[in-house]
Amino acid sequence: MFKKEYKINDINCILILIINWQALLNVAIDKEYGNNLKATWIDVKKAHDSIDHAYLTQVIENLNLPDWILKFIKVTISKWKIDISVGSEKIMNKKIDKGILPGDNLSPLLFVLCMDPLSRKLNEEYAKATIQTEDASHSTNHLLFIDDLKLLAKDGTTLEKMTEEVKMFMKNIGLEINREKSATNVSCCENTATLFEGIGVYKYLGIIEDSRGIPTRKSFEEVQTKLIARVERLCRTRLNARNLFQAINQHAISLINYHIGVLRLELGDFSKLDDAVRAVLVKNKIHLWPGCKERLYLPRTELGRGLHSVEFKSEHMLLQLLDCLEKSKETSTRRAAILKVENDNKTHLALIKDFLQVKYGMAEEVTQNKLDEAQLANLYNEIEKRKIHSKLYNARNNELVSVNDSSRWLKKGSVRPRDEAVFCYIQDRNVFWGAEGVCQHCNTSRKTVDHLATRCEKMLGHDYTRRHNEVVRCIHLLLLNKYKFKSSKRIRSHSVQEILDNEYAEIRVDTRIKTDVKIRSNRPDIFVLDKRRNKITLIEVGITSQDSLQIVETEKLRKYDLLANELGLIYKCGVEIIPYVITWDGIVTKYHKTYLKRLQIPINVEAYIQSIVLKKTVEMISFDRRRGIESGPSAEESWESASLSVIIGAEMHKQPTPPLKEVKNEDSVKQVNSKNILPLILDDVTRPEEPTIDINDKSDVEKANKVVKVMEEIS
Repeated sequence: MFKKEYKINDINCILILIINWQALLNVAIDKEYGNNLKATWIDVKKAHDSIDHAYLTQVIENLNLPDWILKFIKVTISKWKIDISVGSEKIMNKKIDKGILPGDNLSPLLFVLCMDPLSRKLNEEYAKATIQTEDASHSTNHLLFIDDLKLLAKDGTTLEKMTEEVKMFMKNIGLEINREKSATNVSCCENTATLFEGIGVYKYLGIIEDSRGIPTRKSFEEVQTKLIARVERLCRTRLNARNLFQAINQHAISLINYHIGVLRLELGDFSKLDDAVRAVLVKNKIHLWPGCKERLYLPRTELGRGLHSVEFKSEHMLLQLLDCLEKSKETSTRRAAILKVENDNKTHLALIKDFLQVKYGMAEEVTQNKLDEAQLANLYNEIEKRKIHSKLYNARNNELVSVNDSSRWLKKGSVRPRDEAVFCYIQDRNVFWGAEGVCQHCNTSRKTVDHLATRCEKMLGHDYTRRHNEVVRCIHLLLLNKYKFKSSKRIRSHSVQEILDNEYAEIRVDTRIKTDVKIRSNRPDIFVLDKRRNKITLIEVGITSQDSLQIVETEKLRKYDLLANELGLIYKCGVEIIPYVITWDGIVTKYHKTYLKRLQIPINVEAYIQSIVLKKTVEMISFDRRRGIESGPSAEESWESASLSVIIGAEMHKQPTPPLKEVKNEDSVKQVNSKNILPLILDDVTRPEEPTIDINDKSDVEKANKVVKVMEEIS
């Protein structure tokens, strides 16, 4: 049940599994008897610090363990010491003569051995509560986990005797019951434990239950509060986006793991918890409303952000728990008893398979893999219902596109969470919320993200060229390091020179190549003459849209065929043409990884380039902001210092308020029809963290098939 959250060799994993089964059994026994059992909850004062070593040694000797184990434990106990320090200064070393050393992995096991005689005596001498299954039964009159003890009986008289037995045992071994923190639901035991009054509750094994042993909703509310608080704290850290979402999954959302299956929650509780987590992300501008919320829960290999959905996670865990109960019911009476009670009461756990089949329309038997597929399909179905959000994922339907390679900036990049939110928001394309209007640059075409990103002729000479040159600059620096022109790894401070020459290579950027025959296409983005290998490489960069991706890549590949032939004759060497083509939203073809390998571009550099393309697209789409940006270093400073603008003049997660007239956009979302409240692109984006360029690093790309046949050329 916890295999995805804990290492199997970790002692804490074993303890958590035991606690979970104990909590499930506790709920099952109480429910089997209609929650009418008499109970006493025992809390021990300083339990680990009070165990007498003579008693501990005697218990171990009575177990008839092998001599080497007995000797090992005795020697370990005799060497227990602690250092007492004031600040950094050690003032004394104290030998532990009483109690069990805290923090040691062996300590909980030794304490359990000390309590084992009590458990045996209770089982032997007192009546038990029984759950009868088909083939056997499970009986017990107490639940014990280390020092957490709960006594159960059908009547008050039996419970009183058991409580006195426990009290006497504790006294004999040097332990003392903490009456104030202990509780009981019968008056005859109030001398030992506090009697429940009114709506009193007790927290046993992390589950808050009332006097009848029924888990209360306070348990869920408590874990929800802790979960949201942890998400809040993590959002204020300086983690990059990838690590932040991983931390939220492991440190915050994992809090719900223990309670799934134990607490009886409504079906909507899990989805509401997802809503609460998203609200925190929106508040901290780590997710932007009205961006595509389904992308949050998609894997980072599929253009998602990798956040765990509590709703989906609960379905997986309940299915896994039910499978575990069914498979082990023949070998474990405890698990058989839990399963029997769950089935008798027709709980959500017992009916989880039927529920999932109905929810996702699954005709086959529900398995973990099938559930994974169904949940992903559900997310994609929701995305496809939105005309604008679905445009990014049109790439999934194109067999020549690699969604996995297009997700490198999400998988391998080092982008700030707020920056990632902005980049995803631009990819979602719902920037203008369906507001009517024409492009402010050309004043002819309708203003859309796709038009502003690649199709506006008026932006070609400045914005598109600036974005194109950023990609050229990254590749140029990589080549300079490779051919030993420089050893700098700072992309931001790198300036491109038209012609560079040394003993290893000659590199030209955007320079006309002279040939004996007049050739129209004679100005590649980058020309590289490798003098050692006697080889010429022509590199052509292209940034386009999804609709033109394959056409542009093929055109870039064939554009310099005549030039390559002439250069081969002039220099008497081999010539290769390598296109580097990417869409404005980071989509690449499945052949792109072959070109990366030939250019020896590391994966982290590729991720950085994808981020830069998205960043430059963000700049150009915000018209008002674009007018105030100058080229050169001042542009970067302006970008770095800009504050985060809020969409439509209010906080992102708040709906516009009347009396402004509302209209519906393409995704049926109500919007404000006001020229003064057009959304601005968020300005708090910073440059992605620069990767360390190492030309000796091999990328993880593989060889692909031959390039598709030449398609119709575009001008």
